Amino acid sequence: VIRYTMAKGKQETFQARCPLCSVKCDNQPEWMKHLGSANHGQAIAALRAKAPKPKADDKPKAEKKEKKEKKEKPKKEKKPKRERKPIPEGETKRLFVALSLSDTVRPVIEEATKKFAAEVPEGSVRWVETEKTHVTLLFLGHTAVDKISEIQEHLQKAATTVNPMTLTLDKVDCFPNRKKPRVAWVGLQPNDDLATLQKAITPLAGPVEEPSKSPKKEAAKAEKKEGETEGDADAAKEEAKEEKEEKADKDEKYQPHITIGRVRRTKAAVSLPWGDAVSPLSFDVPEVHLYETTGGGEYTILNSYPLKKN
Repeated sequence: VIRYTMAKGKQETFQARCPLCSVKCDNQPEWMKHLGSANHGQAIAALRAKAPKPKADDKPKAEKKEKKEKKEKPKKEKKPKRERKPIPEGETKRLFVALSLSDTVRPVIEEATKKFAAEVPEGSVRWVETEKTHVTLLFLGHTAVDKISEIQEHLQKAATTVNPMTLTLDKVDCFPNRKKPRVAWVGLQPNDDLATLQKAITPLAGPVEEPSKSPKKEAAKAEKKEGETEGDADAAKEEAKEEKEEKADKDEKYQPHITIGRVRRTKAAVSLPWGDAVSPLSFDVPEVHLYETTGGGEYTILNSYPLKKN
């Protein structure tokens, strides 16, 4: 501390001794000159070098406590998954109700599919084989085997609500919308008998039951997965996606259609001539079928019900 007094703007006394350099100054100008000297600067640098450096752990306790509290914040609770009624694996079948296509209309579907395939990036759409195309009326999903007899009885009655009908191809369109297409299809022209039949079958739709997973089944699945090819895995994923989309369409207004392709989740933009008409070919529908999906996009007819109005 430098002590000096000032009276009427004049310096009366001034005495200062530098504690680092032991230099005595008699007036303020000398003191200011000493503070700017090289010797004084070196003395300060030497003093700083001798001072102990703070350790990394020498942080304020409040700061440590705050960081600890941040780490110990409770995690957000996950929403409970919706409960589904499990059914024993092996006692279910994946079913859907549909109309088959005649041999006269399949070539038109095949021609349209090839035409559209040439207009989109390669690999952006998984095209349905012509032999597997059909008109889906209702997707039932996993169904307990002991309920199949009830479904068959209901379909037998539903088939008596209309006579054999004639359907006509209409135009190409997609689900859910044209900006983000997921399913490409060829539609059918409005038909009162088809609407009546679909309405009669709709009561079969109910809550989807999921099969429970048994340890033996999971082990067999894991063993099978080890030997499956990349194509098999892709087919399984596509099949699961197809089932999910079919379930999502249950509550939507029924749109009679023939699925011809499913858009893959790629960055490539898929745009087809949505709304364009295809060849207005007509085909006869004499019966309705109950199908079972056997995996890998394959399916078989469990039973057929001739259309004949009582």
